[in-house]
Amino acid sequence: MRVPTTIESVKRIGLVPAGTFAVRVLGFGGLRVESVHRGGTIALSGSQPIALLFLLLAQPQGRFVDRNAILRLLWPTAPPARARHRLRQVIHELRRSLGRGAVVSKGRDYLAIDHDVVQSDLTRFRECVENREWAAAKALYRGDLLPGFVLPGRGELNAWLDSLRAELARLAEQAGWRTAVTLAEAS
Repeated sequence: MRVPTTIESVKRIGLVPAGTFAVRVLGFGGLRVESVHRGGTIALSGSQPIALLFLLLAQPQGRFVDRNAILRLLWPTAPPARARHRLRQVIHELRRSLGRGAVVSKGRDYLAIDHDVVQSDLTRFRECVENREWAAAKALYRGDLLPGFVLPGRGELNAWLDSLRAELARLAEQAGWRTAVTLAEAS
């Protein structure tokens, strides 16, 4: 059996329902996960599901992440069998909380977020920057991504998150300057 290589091909063969997003994830200035269809907030239990969610959301749309890379980041000192078991539990937790189609697998080795199911301010912010929609990007950035979120004993993951925060803050500052220049030129 040929393994699907993109989220679109996974949807085409019916593994993930196509349609509009069902969950909104807000990470700038603090975490909030909302159910669009049911209304209200969704609680994620524990820091590992949050870490995995943002690790996947930080990837460009359609890009899968190698499970071994995830294991090294989230459970760097755990025996491989225990780490794989814990990853399966966290994936189950995310799918239970966000919907079955939220986390997409490509074979046994790769994971991604389906951005048609999960909408995030992080993804939208990056789209706005890419499209030079400076005012919209500035409005989306309400502070650091997941402020204060740290996983003890996960130095590489925490360093990656700090680097991502710095990149996003730099882009938000750029969006602020570009918005100000645009407004000044318009007056």
